[in-house]
Amino acid sequence: MDRKTETRPRIGIGVTTTPNRSEYIDTWRKNFEKVKPTSYHLHIHEDVSYKGVAYSKNQNLKTLADCDYIFLFDDDCYPIKDGWAEYFINSNEHHLLFLNHNHKVLACTGNVEHYNDCGGVFMFITSEVLNKVGYINSAYGRYGFEHAGYSNRIYKAGLTRSPYQQLVNTKEYLYAMDYSIKHRSSLTDEEKINEIKKNSKIFVNELNDKNYFIKFEE
Repeated sequence: MDRKTETRPRIGIGVTTTPNRSEYIDTWRKNFEKVKPTSYHLHIHEDVSYKGVAYSKNQNLKTLADCDYIFLFDDDCYPIKDGWAEYFINSNEHHLLFLNHNHKVLACTGNVEHYNDCGGVFMFITSEVLNKVGYINSAYGRYGFEHAGYSNRIYKAGLTRSPYQQLVNTKEYLYAMDYSIKHRSSLTDEEKINEIKKNSKIFVNELNDKNYFIKFEE
């Protein structure tokens, strides 16, 4: 864990690594060093036993819970332009994502695009989200729907205008291997299909649940 501030960290940056591609975090660090904020709190969760996306990102959220603004990155997504943190913070939005050409823009209000679906390589939230919505549903386990479920709960809490939001110039500030090149996954295609089948039911139940707060679970 790296602390780069003299007082309580305002900006929290969490990175999740997955097995079978340890070199990705080296690439992440090299690119981050070029455009890092002046002060920040960085936490990298190495998911050695692969408990899954929901568990790993909740570990980052717990560690960064005293920050005002939290950025969650997969190890294959990183910032590429100076001022990237301020770009998201100054939007005055509580929750933002990084989406790609497979996602459809439904509407645009000012600097914010509203999409039909969710992506999980990057997530921005404010402390208000943790206070009001809590953590990602750990029931999603290894893969699939965890980000969509969280985004919908944030929306149900009244913190966003739509579940899946992105700033219009996000691609100028972030790069995602997912959206650019063929890269190695920690799960086989068959494992992903099985996880998605299981988690699709959890997602529907979460959509229909009026309660949107979930506390941290080990």
